[in-house]
Amino acid sequence: EIRFEGADEFEGIPGSVQQNSWNLTVAEPTEAGRVIAWWHDADGENTNVPAFIASDAGLWMSHILTDSDRSGKQRMLVSMLGRYLPEIWPQAAQRALEPPRQIGLIGDPDDAVRWIEAHASDAPDAAGVAAALVEHRRMLADAREALGAEEYARATDTASAAWDRLRDAYLMAQKSRDAEFRGWWNHSGTGAFDTWEESMQNLETNGFNAAVPNMLWGGAALYRSEYLPAHPVLAERGDQIAECVEAAKRHGIEVHVWKVNWNLASRAPEEFVQQLRDEGRLQLSFGGVELLWLCPSDPRNLELELNTMVEVARNYDVDGVHFDYIRYPGAQGCFCEGCHERFEQDTGLTVENWPADLRTDALKDAWTQWRCDNISRLVEATAREVRAIKPHCKISAAVFGQYPECRVSVGQDWVYWIEQGWLDFACPMNYLPEDAAFATTVARQMEQVAGRVPLYPGIGAWKLSTADRVAGQVQIARELGADGFTIFDYNIGLAQNLAPALGRSLLAEEALLPHNAPHFEFDLGGELTREQTFGLHVQPGATVSATVARAADVEGRRFGKELAEIVLQDASGRVLQRLGAAPQLGDDPVEVTVTLPGEGLFRLAVVGEYDDGDTGVQQFVTRGIPIIAGTLSADIAHIL
Repeated sequence: EIRFEGADEFEGIPGSVQQNSWNLTVAEPTEAGRVIAWWHDADGENTNVPAFIASDAGLWMSHILTDSDRSGKQRMLVSMLGRYLPEIWPQAAQRALEPPRQIGLIGDPDDAVRWIEAHASDAPDAAGVAAALVEHRRMLADAREALGAEEYARATDTASAAWDRLRDAYLMAQKSRDAEFRGWWNHSGTGAFDTWEESMQNLETNGFNAAVPNMLWGGAALYRSEYLPAHPVLAERGDQIAECVEAAKRHGIEVHVWKVNWNLASRAPEEFVQQLRDEGRLQLSFGGVELLWLCPSDPRNLELELNTMVEVARNYDVDGVHFDYIRYPGAQGCFCEGCHERFEQDTGLTVENWPADLRTDALKDAWTQWRCDNISRLVEATAREVRAIKPHCKISAAVFGQYPECRVSVGQDWVYWIEQGWLDFACPMNYLPEDAAFATTVARQMEQVAGRVPLYPGIGAWKLSTADRVAGQVQIARELGADGFTIFDYNIGLAQNLAPALGRSLLAEEALLPHNAPHFEFDLGGELTREQTFGLHVQPGATVSATVARAADVEGRRFGKELAEIVLQDASGRVLQRLGAAPQLGDDPVEVTVTLPGEGLFRLAVVGEYDDGDTGVQQFVTRGIPIIAGTLSADIAHIL
């Protein structure tokens, strides 16, 4: 954190801004300069390292500005510019009063106010929502008054705070949900804070229920692996999976260990890479250039990848294993001689001019399918082997959002994996800042998944400037029928700012995890289409007859005695109608008839509990494919 001291000539500068820097240039001021800000550590202690040094000539910073705490840094930069270029203040104040491009998923602030007022009565803290709107209006009026009085710094600061209060009101008006995956990818593998205990406490406090930490790569592990070299973190901080899982159990957070498959990047020790190079196990590009990726068609690499995924499930009490980079690097790989030999052997085709002929009409389709098969082979084997030793351990993947294009571009046939039953849930990486593109992508993925497994779309929080924008994309995913979301990336800045903002609003109540439910199948008795989103489209008030069946679970998964009922829910998970007892395993399917109460998205669900004899009574919720009566909610329909 950067804290300002003695910066009085910088009008309107905030008391502090949040930033986590990894490399500081330590400097001292000359007689002409002085320190106006200091770096403080995670415990709030002054490090005595200057963050900013000011003089009449300008400012010097001991690192670069990162994109965390954008609102605070925007105010900081305006104040700094205003100190040296005071003529910018009128323009800055006028700009600060201009409405933001959108609040949440709503494009016009006046529309956002109307939406908030319409939903405030159902909010957990309706009085708080109303108070935030009152403060927003008061602050906006104060900012305009300050602008008229030529108090530009006050106008700028107050206007910024006014829009922040409107964002707060939007967040507070969100509803929580009874069952959804609330996950967070963690790229560092060490959590957001100094310890996994702090990170898991943060997740629990703010309503999250799953962590997906990156604990292993193609050539390095942050745990004690039988097959991979140790990542430097292992010596510095100890076994990260062990620490992570231990803390997660205390706080009720699921852990799905993420592996970067095939990719060695810069994490693998040079001696390990050299051994792979000597053994001919690295990829070659179309032009014959070495790529620091394992060749997926090489049986030795398949065995290495499989062994590492399985050892995580075997040696640690994890809730799942999670694929990432489960693909080729692109169209440029792999064209090694091993691929030449294995392609001809597997397909019975001859490639006389390798690799150029692979891009001819005669061979390109076979080449595409062969690449897909090489990647799919690992997914299939992992699902089989992990479930054999730990049936309740879930198999999941971070996948490209654009399917089927990714089959051709990177050999990633993830919809096929779902059709084959190898994945328990999927997390498409939909890192799209434009809500219309995000919504269209999720709707298409809902059609591709077709209710076979839960869909937990990935949200690129770093591309969205404020917490309300992230909440808006969560709302879109919910309204389109997705059963959760996964945010990238769990770092200190987002953990300190985004997590509490979501925890106070749309994650205020605990949620069950959809992928832990027994397997039910919902037959809606009509044609399923994708108009606005995928599902059964009917007229408002229509009567729908459906069949609910208790289907077979993954082999080895046992749920014991079940007690459950069939219900009708809206998009937020609110129960609208109770439709009777759900079937038990081995029972005949149950037919239900329901008259839909108006317009919007509805879902049949089975809600209940089971007693597996080991962990005791566990509650569950599992939902069917959406039923869309008329149109979706107006704000979602407008986006689409």
